[in-house]
Amino acid sequence: RNLAEKAKKSSKDESIDLVYNGRYYRLRMKVIANSIDGWMHRVSLEDITFNEIKERTSALNSVVRNVATLYESIYHVDFATDKAELVYTNRDDQSVGDFYESFTKAHIVQHLEFYDGDREKYENFLTLDTITRRILEVGEAHVSDVFRIKGRDGNYHWKEIIIIALPSPSRTQFLLCIKPSVLEGKADMTGLTS
Repeated sequence: RNLAEKAKKSSKDESIDLVYNGRYYRLRMKVIANSIDGWMHRVSLEDITFNEIKERTSALNSVVRNVATLYESIYHVDFATDKAELVYTNRDDQSVGDFYESFTKAHIVQHLEFYDGDREKYENFLTLDTITRRILEVGEAHVSDVFRIKGRDGNYHWKEIIIIALPSPSRTQFLLCIKPSVLEGKADMTGLTS
């Protein structure tokens, strides 16, 4: 009734959003004619449930894109198959959707050039047993460590590698995220090069 009165007063298309039985609806009303005997309204009821979902999904996609830009690369790794898919990168020598076979071993040599002193540390870090043990020790769904990786400029840079557990029945799926370490911004890295 209030919507009808509002439409009479404004002579414009008026609407109200409603929730019924878990769905979102938009009721629109506009006066299209009037006479001594009453008013005639054009009324429409639109199910906007999917609009709400679409808007929410779009907002979440924007958040995820902004979070992803914190990283240089993000891989979806499956230890059961020893494969990985690149899901985000800001590097021009990689493409989103690239697949890597024998990820845990071959990727070390082919795509990430680790400082000799960090290679064994990385190989030990990137095993399912080590990741599972560290996740249980820390009580968090992620673990991280810092490594020196050769950059495009030919110099070694401190990179943090974060492994985030993904829900899966086999418990073998993870995100592997690479980002510049906070150590990279430190002016004095004395003692950190061993």
